[in-house]
Amino acid sequence: MPSYSVFPDLRALAWIAAIAAPLAAAAQTVPPPDAPAEDLPRRLRVARHGITWTFDREAPVENMPVYGREFARAVGMASLLLCLDLPPEEKEPLLIGLAQVGIDLWGLAQDGQPATWRPLGVHGIGRKWPIVFAGWLLDDPRMQSPTKTLPDLVFSEDRQTMFDVAWTGARAVYAGHAGRDGHPRHAGWGRYEHLPPEQWEFNAESWRRCRTSSAWVAQALAARLLRLEAQWNHEAFFAYVDRWIFEDDTAFVARIRQAKGWDFSADWARQGAACDPCTKAMWQRYRTAPGMPPADTWKERSGP
Repeated sequence: MPSYSVFPDLRALAWIAAIAAPLAAAAQTVPPPDAPAEDLPRRLRVARHGITWTFDREAPVENMPVYGREFARAVGMASLLLCLDLPPEEKEPLLIGLAQVGIDLWGLAQDGQPATWRPLGVHGIGRKWPIVFAGWLLDDPRMQSPTKTLPDLVFSEDRQTMFDVAWTGARAVYAGHAGRDGHPRHAGWGRYEHLPPEQWEFNAESWRRCRTSSAWVAQALAARLLRLEAQWNHEAFFAYVDRWIFEDDTAFVARIRQAKGWDFSADWARQGAACDPCTKAMWQRYRTAPGMPPADTWKERSGP
């Protein structure tokens, strides 16, 4: 396990606990005395896992992060905390909570495709990793490889990353605001990175840079550390996150601004950003450590 001593700033980041605490509390969710027990599964679906932007104020925000970016941040940081050598008694509540979230999400997946997990900007991200993690923890082969078990199951991370040839020369790309095929009523919501900025019809680049990619970093690193890439079953996701961190986008940011007037020069909008300092610190320490997979497949691959 990575050493906690490498990241002394973690204890100063008290808000991490505030974000991750609902994961541990999830395992303690019980219906109120006057609520029928059979109503619990429905309420859990709505209050914790079935939210999209149109209904994100219909659930108690202290139960679970609502916005997909924050959901992904919470499960990603929780996973990285569990990879540190903190005392077991400190990690156990978080471990139980994260595993319970994965179990709940897997139950939803087996009950039919949750519409809100489909790609739409950043709203649906963060749902796949808890399932994979919990399945690995419980040694459940069906659960730890959800898209092998249920081939029609859709997760945003998989539909929004793919191998292609980007205008920057990269071979792992952001597949689009609504995935490769886009949306029939919205031009530019699909595949676009194969085109130069002058031909972009929609500012999906804003979602790629300012919301989605930086929230994927913690999940991708946790899966790498635990050697769960095969169970995840979508190589392009990991290649894309490597590209997001390692590709120098200085010239590309200038080209986009010249072509479209969109300014992505802020540090948080540049490739290489992670939502949280501890995530970036762990990435820098461990992503290219001995024994880790190559970090340059985003330069080499093309095709599915």
